[in-house]
Amino acid sequence: MGNQALFARGGGLMIGDVRYLALLLALIPYLFLESRWLRRAAAQARPGWKGYLRRRGLAMVAMSLAWTLLTLILAGMGRSARYIPERIQEAQINVVVDVSNSMLARSYGATRLEASIDMIRKLTAVQEGLRWRLIAFKGAVLTLSPASYDLLAFESALNWLGPALMDAPGSDIGRALAEIGASQAGVAQLAFIFSDGNDTGGQARAAAAKLGASGTRCVFVGAGGDEASAVVDEMGVPVLDERGEPLFLAMNRKALEEWARVAGASFISLDDPGSFSALSALLDEAAGARGKWKTRRILTDHAPFVSLIALLALSCGIALSLPPRTEKGKGRRSDA
Repeated sequence: MGNQALFARGGGLMIGDVRYLALLLALIPYLFLESRWLRRAAAQARPGWKGYLRRRGLAMVAMSLAWTLLTLILAGMGRSARYIPERIQEAQINVVVDVSNSMLARSYGATRLEASIDMIRKLTAVQEGLRWRLIAFKGAVLTLSPASYDLLAFESALNWLGPALMDAPGSDIGRALAEIGASQAGVAQLAFIFSDGNDTGGQARAAAAKLGASGTRCVFVGAGGDEASAVVDEMGVPVLDERGEPLFLAMNRKALEEWARVAGASFISLDDPGSFSALSALLDEAAGARGKWKTRRILTDHAPFVSLIALLALSCGIALSLPPRTEKGKGRRSDA
């Protein structure tokens, strides 16, 4: 992930971001200068400083420990995962639909958005007893229909899908994936993400990896063909690029496949003749999971505890670094 610099894998530590690596490397000049000072002070053999130099050496260790722990917390190392078994009671289907202007491009005789909505309506008739949730996104995210067994409300919300739904420009797929959330206790969660893959948020890959790790099964459903189509707004007016020319966009198959890969998910294109059968099979599988057992991944945040240890180490380092008191002269001052 973009901001996670240090992470454990197979018992080792790997570096993923030079910012946090630089913070750790900042310890090297500190340790070098402090060690050199201790050697010089020991060589001078100042009276009463033997115990102080030992404390100063311990202070160096405490300061280094505090700095390392704080760096690891900033890098996201303050969390660990545990896995618990649980019985599945419900199945929830999260339908996430891209409503940006590029979804109004025509690729199937209909717009990409119309083709997506048509597929969603077909899927709602496949299985009964599922909870359906509808999320729309452009540069912002909006939940049009909360998770519910009320299919009439869900299908009514489908009628509102379109670019006019919100003013935020762009297509922030990463924010939409974050809105889905982690798999809930006792719930088999499946997410269908309908999009042409033309992301403008820049966080889709990281969000896809996080969603996959949370236990939510997701499927990226590609809308649009591999040939570029003209992008228009909700009034049918061509959208212009930065050069003032009509904008043409194809489905970004490569991006969709990459997000599916990092999420441990599947990619299915709407123009695939077997797309409905493949998506229906996933719905059947989600419905059949009720009553079975699954393993859920839960993240535990250790940052407060590690921060406390770092604070204690820092306090000890400061206390141990205090120089010895200067001895006051004994005896009385003679009278003039």
